[in-house]
Amino acid sequence: MKKYYIIAPHFGKKGANIEGTHNFIVHCRSFDRWWSNVPLVWIVETSLNSSRIAEILKPTMGTESFLVARIDEADINGYLPRYAWDWFYPDTTTTNQLTGYKEVPAQGILSTDDE
Repeated sequence: MKKYYIIAPHFGKKGANIEGTHNFIVHCRSFDRWWSNVPLVWIVETSLNSSRIAEILKPTMGTESFLVARIDEADINGYLPRYAWDWFYPDTTTTNQLTGYKEVPAQGILSTDDE
């Protein structure tokens, strides 16, 4: 079963390997897809669990701290461009039914009806 996980590193040390981390995530065969619309935050789609993801990231991350957490795709919220939401929900009908979002064309973001 495919699941989504957020990978959020804390690059606090001078000389942190940000480019190496990005390249590792992008090319890792254990990740079916990846997405990064928020700087230094990646979301991956995989069948692995969070412990295994952390294990395979550790050599690349070195002494940097990082978080790996599963995302509940039925409970995602925020303000991002439409293409970002389409990554989670490629079917527009599904996007609207599952999240209650509507597109706000003038701003190019999604917004809830509860505003």
